Amino acid sequence: MISPSIQNEIIESIGDVIKNKVVDRVRTSKYFSILCDEKTDTSTIKQMTICIRYVDSTTFTIKEDFLGFVEMASTTGTAIKDAIKAEIEKVGLSFDFLRGQGYDGGSNMSGKNNGVQALILQEQPLAFYTHCFSHSLNLCLSKACEVVSIKNMTSIVVYFSNESSTTNKKTKLKKLCETRWVDRHDSLISFKELYIYTVATLEHLEHHDSNPETSSKASLYSKQQDLSKALTNVTAVRQALETKRKNADQSFKEIMNSVTELALKVGVEITMPRTCGRQTKRVNVNAKDPEEFDKRFQQIMPLEGLIPTNFGNYDDASILAAAFIYENDFPVGMMSCLKAEIFIWKKQWESETNLPESAVEALQHCTELLPNIKKLLQLFATLPVTSATPERTFSVLKRLKTYLRATMTGERLNGLALANINKDDLDFKDIEKYILPAFIKRSPRRVQTLDWTK
Repeated sequence: MISPSIQNEIIESIGDVIKNKVVDRVRTSKYFSILCDEKTDTSTIKQMTICIRYVDSTTFTIKEDFLGFVEMASTTGTAIKDAIKAEIEKVGLSFDFLRGQGYDGGSNMSGKNNGVQALILQEQPLAFYTHCFSHSLNLCLSKACEVVSIKNMTSIVVYFSNESSTTNKKTKLKKLCETRWVDRHDSLISFKELYIYTVATLEHLEHHDSNPETSSKASLYSKQQDLSKALTNVTAVRQALETKRKNADQSFKEIMNSVTELALKVGVEITMPRTCGRQTKRVNVNAKDPEEFDKRFQQIMPLEGLIPTNFGNYDDASILAAAFIYENDFPVGMMSCLKAEIFIWKKQWESETNLPESAVEALQHCTELLPNIKKLLQLFATLPVTSATPERTFSVLKRLKTYLRATMTGERLNGLALANINKDDLDFKDIEKYILPAFIKRSPRRVQTLDWTK
C-alpha cells in the first residue's frame, strides 16, 4: 500500500468519488453554467480550471463546485472550447443543458468571433456569457484612476510601503496592490492617516538624502449572490454617484474643506492649475449621460421581475418575452400557463412584507402550482456572476504543485485538488461504500477486500 502507483490509484479513486457526487447533484438540478480560468503552474504547464455553477434542488442554494484541472498545450479559443466540451462530456454532462459561461475578459475567452464564449454560443445559443463582475469593477476603477495626480499619490504609497520596516508595530503605510482595486482600500486609508508625516518625510528625503535616485523620486512624488443582486449593487453605486453629481457643489465643498485642512497642516497653498486659451485635453472631459450599464443581458434581465422585490420593475409582457427565449426548456403551451402563474405568484406576495431579494431565495417559496416560475428562477440563478471560484482553485494549485513536486501527474493533482477543494463532499463512511469499490475496480485481479469470505 506504500507503492507510489497504489497511492496514486487511491487518490484518483477519492477524486472520482467526489466528482461523481458533484455530477449527480448537477444532473438532479439539470441546468448548469461553467466557470473557467487559466494559470501556468510551477512546472510551466498551463492549467485550466473548470468549475460548475448550479442550483442545489435539495437545499435551494447556489453551488459552484470544482471539477478539475486540464493541462493545455494551446490557449486559443478553439483549443479551450474543445477541452471544456471534452471534460464536460467525460464526466457525463451535456452541452444541451448548459445555460451560462463565466470567464475573465481575455480575448481568447471573451472574443466575439473566435473567443471561447462565441464558439460555445454557436453550439448552445442559451449559454449566455458573463464577463466576471469583479474583474469589470476592478478594470473600471483602475482605468478611472489613471489621472496624473492620483498616479503620483499611489506611487508614493508604493514607495513608502516598500521602504517601511516590518519590525515596526506602529501604523505604517501598507503595500498597494498594482492590479486589484479592492486591496488598495486599506493602503489609501493608511496613507490618509499618515499624510502629514509622509509629506514631511518626502521633504526631508528631497533635501537631505545622499542617494540621488531617492531624492529625485521624492521630488517626483511631491476596492451568495446572483445576477440580480450583482446588478442591484452596481445600480446602488451608480445611483450614489449620480446623487453626488446632482449635489456636486455640496459634495465638492466637503471634499475641498477636508483637503484644505490637510494642506494647512503641511504648509501647502491650494492654487488654480495653469490653463491655456485653447485647451483640448482635460483630466475631466465633458461627458454625456451614462449609458445603460450592460446590454448583454437585456433579453433575459426581465426575468428579474419574478423576484418579489422587483415586481414593479417589469411588466408581464417583458417577463413573458424573456421567458420565450427558453421555450425549448418548457412543454408546449407554456406561455399561456406562465401568464396565469405570474398572476398567482404576484398575488401570493401581496400581503407579505418580508420579500425575497434574490432568485434563489424566491425559489424556496415556489409551490407545485408554479412549475414554470420555479424553472425560470432556477435558470436565472444559474447564470454566473463572477469567476472568483476558479481563482480560488489556483491557491490550492500553488500549495499542491510546489517546486519539490513539480513532476506530479495530472491525475494525482486532480485527485488531491478535488479532495481539498470539495472536502465537504468527503465523509469517512464513503471509504467502504464508495472509495474502496472504486479502488478495487481499477484492477481486475485485485483481491475483493470488501468481504473476501464470500
